[in-house]
Amino acid sequence: MYKGMDTTEATILEGHFNSITLTTHLMNKNVDSGPIISKYLFSADGYSKIGTIFNEVSSLFPFMLIDSYLGLCSKRYEIIDQNNKLLSYYILINFKKTQ
Repeated sequence: MYKGMDTTEATILEGHFNSITLTTHLMNKNVDSGPIISKYLFSADGYSKIGTIFNEVSSLFPFMLIDSYLGLCSKRYEIIDQNNKLLSYYILINFKKTQ
């Protein structure tokens, strides 16, 4: 549902706390638009800081990458085309008032 950078923040800001989804996908020339290999659903419930969520999520990436590679090689995973008409989130900017 979310593509690009800062998708965790976008998911939380839109109130979808239980639907943060990590994906592995094949790359193509467009941003986050290649066919999906695997998905992992992650919940933000119980976390008080976005940095803690990032640390948890980041620790999963190497395992997902290896699992996706092995899953493709063994044909355990089939690639799924994405809906590329969804919005892309690149950078959420936080402007702070300075004095």
